[in-house]
Amino acid sequence: MRFKLESLKDFAKKYHIKPPTKDIIENFKNQIKDFLKQALKQNQEEFQKNEISKFLKNVYNYETNTKDRIDLAIYQEDIVNVIFEVKSTTNKKEFPSSENLLSKAFYESILYFLRERKSKRNNFIKHIILCNAKEFFIIDAKEYERLFYNNKEINKHFKNCDKQEGTSTKTEVFFEKIANYLLDFDQELFYTYFTLDENLNDKDLSQIYQILSPQVLLRQKQNYDANTLNSNFYKELLYILGLHENDKKNIILSDTPNTLSDAIKQAYKDISFDDIFALLITWNNRILFLRLFESMLLSFEHIKKPFLSSEKIPNFLRLSELFFEVLAKKEDQRNTQEFDFIPYMNSSLFDKNTQEMQGKDIRSLDSKPLEIYANSILKKDKDYENLKSLPLLEYLFAFLRTYDFTTTSKDIQNNQKINHDKLINSSVLGNVFEKLNGYKEGSFYTPSFITSYMCEESIKRVVLDRFNAHYGFKALDIEELRKELRADRISKEDQIALLNSIKICDPAVGSGHFLVSALNVMVKIYEQLNLFESEFYLKIENDEILIQNSANEYISYKCPIREDDKTHLIQKELFECKKDIIENCLFGVDINPNSCEITKLRLWIELLKYSYYIFKESKNTHTLQTLPNIDINIKCGNSLISKIPINEPLHLQTQEEIRLYKKLEDEYYNGLYMDKKEHLGKIHKIKTNFINSYIREKYKKEINELHKNCEKYAKNYEEFGLEDLPLDYDYIKTYIKNILLMSMNFNPLENIDQAKAKEALESLKESYDEIFGGFEWRVEFSKILYSSLSKEEITQNNLSKQQGNFKNLHKDKEGNFQGFDLIIGNPPYIRQEEIKELKPHLAKNYKVYKGTSDIYTYFYELGFNVLKENGVLSFITSNKYTRAGYGEALREFLLKNTQICEYIDLNGVKVFDSATVDTSILSFKKLKPKDSYFKYLALDNENLKACQFHIALNTNFKELPQKSLSKESFTFSDENISALKAKIERIGTPLKDWYGLNINYGIKTGYNEAFIITTEKRNEILANCKDEDEKERTAKLIRKMLRGRDIKRYAYEWAGLWIIAFEFGSYKILEKDYPAIYNHLKKYKEKLQARGQCTNKPKTQQKPYLGQHHWLELDNNPTKEYLLQFEKEKIVYSEIVREPQFYLDTKLNFYAEATSFILTGENLKYLIAFLNNEFVAYIFKEFYAGGNLGENGFRYKKAFLEKLPIPKINSKNQKTADELVSLVDEILKAKEQDKNADTKIQEDKINTLVYKLYNLTEDEINIIKNKE
Repeated sequence: MRFKLESLKDFAKKYHIKPPTKDIIENFKNQIKDFLKQALKQNQEEFQKNEISKFLKNVYNYETNTKDRIDLAIYQEDIVNVIFEVKSTTNKKEFPSSENLLSKAFYESILYFLRERKSKRNNFIKHIILCNAKEFFIIDAKEYERLFYNNKEINKHFKNCDKQEGTSTKTEVFFEKIANYLLDFDQELFYTYFTLDENLNDKDLSQIYQILSPQVLLRQKQNYDANTLNSNFYKELLYILGLHENDKKNIILSDTPNTLSDAIKQAYKDISFDDIFALLITWNNRILFLRLFESMLLSFEHIKKPFLSSEKIPNFLRLSELFFEVLAKKEDQRNTQEFDFIPYMNSSLFDKNTQEMQGKDIRSLDSKPLEIYANSILKKDKDYENLKSLPLLEYLFAFLRTYDFTTTSKDIQNNQKINHDKLINSSVLGNVFEKLNGYKEGSFYTPSFITSYMCEESIKRVVLDRFNAHYGFKALDIEELRKELRADRISKEDQIALLNSIKICDPAVGSGHFLVSALNVMVKIYEQLNLFESEFYLKIENDEILIQNSANEYISYKCPIREDDKTHLIQKELFECKKDIIENCLFGVDINPNSCEITKLRLWIELLKYSYYIFKESKNTHTLQTLPNIDINIKCGNSLISKIPINEPLHLQTQEEIRLYKKLEDEYYNGLYMDKKEHLGKIHKIKTNFINSYIREKYKKEINELHKNCEKYAKNYEEFGLEDLPLDYDYIKTYIKNILLMSMNFNPLENIDQAKAKEALESLKESYDEIFGGFEWRVEFSKILYSSLSKEEITQNNLSKQQGNFKNLHKDKEGNFQGFDLIIGNPPYIRQEEIKELKPHLAKNYKVYKGTSDIYTYFYELGFNVLKENGVLSFITSNKYTRAGYGEALREFLLKNTQICEYIDLNGVKVFDSATVDTSILSFKKLKPKDSYFKYLALDNENLKACQFHIALNTNFKELPQKSLSKESFTFSDENISALKAKIERIGTPLKDWYGLNINYGIKTGYNEAFIITTEKRNEILANCKDEDEKERTAKLIRKMLRGRDIKRYAYEWAGLWIIAFEFGSYKILEKDYPAIYNHLKKYKEKLQARGQCTNKPKTQQKPYLGQHHWLELDNNPTKEYLLQFEKEKIVYSEIVREPQFYLDTKLNFYAEATSFILTGENLKYLIAFLNNEFVAYIFKEFYAGGNLGENGFRYKKAFLEKLPIPKINSKNQKTADELVSLVDEILKAKEQDKNADTKIQEDKINTLVYKLYNLTEDEINIIKNKE
């Protein structure tokens, strides 16, 4: 046998994990030093093994222990995942050499591997480690799987020895036999190797740390994004802002004195949380933008020293001046020269928000000393390490200065030890923004490898469709398209115009991550089509554009001397390209105004990185190109609520009005106005006129009621509060003022009850929102409304008419809604219970409505509605809609109205840091379905790593027919599997249709600490009974109990637990007839009373206690009939499992608690043979399980299991059924004597009989075996 040593770097590379930070390496070095010092004190194997276990626990918090004869193992959820074979450092004889693993340790590891895999059916072994205290050999378990699992010779010897454990002769014979066999075994095994000593360099330490990490040894889920949230930065930023996350990950105000939120509270008494939060978001956005801006100006060599410092900005007054007197004004309009080196950038980020317009200015804050955060990064800086506090503003600037706000991704790309822990680029900031801001909207930051893939695939699809349709091409990819365009000599101007006509929208835009990815993909397509004049190479790494020159050198822009400087020309082209794409192609909507501000900020930052110096008469003016008004394409509103249908003609739709609307928005974007506020007012007015002309017609009754309430307000409160109303409520303001103008009756202002006036004004706003408060897709974006016919189209029409052809003329659709080419995003995850106020609107307006649906389902129909014909939608959402009952209407809608392009299942991939939801990506075209096929991929951690997290490189995509899906369930299987499913359902009968069969959940106590007890506590309760009669009565209410984790395949492991169980209503007799139980439960009275079922309903005559039941009762009010089910012969099983685990309780021993279920009825031995069968488990998981739970397995929910078709016993199959039952009897008998008994022979025979009972052919059996 041959052995191939892989370097540590190569071994770790396939797991794609981040190198540790310097701090982690330093700590690891100290841990190794302490470990070696302790472990080498004694030579005994047991002693050194225990020290290795402690070392792994200290560094990685592994759960380790011995297992049977295995020296040491790492566990996950009580299952062995890593097998160790440990020898003493003095036992050289039985230990491998660095080049040859053949040794006693190696042979023992093979035996332990086979025992786990074959005897215990453990499919979760990840690695095998042969080690002593200094040397470690690491082997991927796939090597043992490949070489030994199905090796006939090794398996022959394994069967001979495995009947006995320990150091029996047969075990020694096994070692001897495989030692001889492996000498001539013509195979190669790959491994890696390292030694531990105190003098390892940082590079080796980094690689060893990675090799031993859970990401490698356990192949643990991780965030795969180079732009992942920097938790240290985020936590300290929250601390400075005066916020913190509670246990539920909700963001709340902290109690720490002298933080930014505390400074706001000190300056403005009685300010609301929402106002504090709005100010924090605004000010935080500005300061982080300025830190990026400062970083850029330093890299441009525009400035030599940072300006965000306590020297330049000693207090909040000076910071306010920077916001409003410098950054909000052009250079020639500023009244201060203090910051004359800072260019004007035209960012509305520095326009005052609502709170600031009301006088809540940052200038009023006091920069008092703030105690330095316990884990502050400043404590690693010699200038700050001994300080206990710093003035708030100085602390904030020092904290931000410690991090590298680079705007390129070179540091990420290299992924070395230099500074990835301090890199805060724009994408990382986007993650911070979304986490900070998504505290109540159900939004989650989508990692770059997802957004990039979705944008690349979808935008390429849209671009190819647009160009192929326009020019009559048949290009299949961008390279083919480039060749076709070149061959037809299509001008660059025409190509750019066509690209800029593509409209992309994210209807739940969050931090704008999808739009940033879309922007980068569009820029990349410009480059692929050779549309830039400058010569450079562009690539996208980790959601950042990297530019290289012809010598493959990264380009870095500096303040240029000459206008024809190549880097300057590239910078300018990229800025103008991005600006055009953002203006013409990218649109977003979000219900949260803070999200909208963050999206604008992200897009401004993307432009800021490519801002360039303006030249006049060949001289550098040292003025940077200003940013456009991006906010015109990012709107705030509830995407799901619209009053005006998409295809509704506008009452005031005239050519002049539409053209004026488009012109005003274009002028605003490009800053072509005298007064910004006045210009926005004009846009708002024309848009409002469009909307109101429709609303006034459709909602006359509601508007009349609003008018009456406005008249009451005018009479009682005059103009109070009107000036503070946002622009959105101008209708109310104008109406009330007009009433007052016409009225001669005025109340003296001092007689107005201001509290009641505020309440009345809020009521008016709510009424207005109900009438006018929708987000009107029909008119919100002028660029999505058709323009009048182009000159070319008018010419074509005239020519057609002259030729007598009056068909297929271009229609003038000016003002009509044309729709988007691409709808893309990650809709929010909000459960149906939390959207009750939306349900009436959703039920009335959405075909996919279901009362129990999560909010994301409605975004699919919304996206469809606002798409153009042939447009593309691509969403990442929960995958539950593909199987769950609430998804049936959505499944039917998709199958009837769309052509599915792609479905990627991401089960078991933790896409979102703060969400446990299993996700999928669905893409479709707005086209009626035909006999079309779609791409399908089930993506897990392993093949993500294999394709280096670039999903498009994955080779496991399948083509599936759309007709294989049904509204009952989206089961993604090929035609052979679909045919097999149909056959199984034809032969089998769903369990719900089996007469007399009942499935019930285990007993729900509502408070396990009171009702579930140990044997010791049971004995104590019985001992407290006053006589034998009471003891006998009491014992009947305390039953042995199995939890889900106690149930095994055909067996159980009782944990010595008992459950106190009695029927509903027993509270009346417990104190009198069962005083020992009553006294026990009484100790928990306060906790039991606090349960929801004991507090949420008033007392009645029938129930003289609060809630649904008395505090003594079990949860869910168990009936006598329900409890009697537990005293029957029954199948007991756990709901959530990785493989089938059903136990038949024939002796009526056990009750079951809430994590398990019971199944009662007839033919239970026959049924358990099916339920524990691997083939039946496969079809259940594939067709009926309602979506799996990633690495946690799948759920045997009652609703799912009832659908499972099992052949009923009849005269034709009675003999086969009897054979099946006989085999089950053998298994149960063996397991009763030894729960670990090997019953593989019987289970293999059951497999054959199950195939026979389903009447499967050899070909069908092979299909399943290949799938399993």
